[in-house]
Amino acid sequence: MKAGGATLAEFEKGRAVVAQTGCLACHKIGENGNGGPGPNLTHVAGRLPSLAIARTLVNPTAPMPSFKNLPPDKFKAAVAFLSQLK
Repeated sequence: MKAGGATLAEFEKGRAVVAQTGCLACHKIGENGNGGPGPNLTHVAGRLPSLAIARTLVNPTAPMPSFKNLPPDKFKAAVAFLSQLK
């Protein structure tokens, strides 16, 4: 991650979107969230490229809800945030 600038702002926006949309109710990211039923997302970018993360948000495995109806800027920010978690 680049220090400061647009990258940090996008990271922070994405972190807020992930928190506001309820991801942490079923997923753990670092010390935040719950340990299930979804997988731990602390290092998700080490397992999945950003395109796969975006695809999962649109067409997830149940019981995860789809996030295809998020406004495009929020969706992009969430994917950018998750794509930096290595």
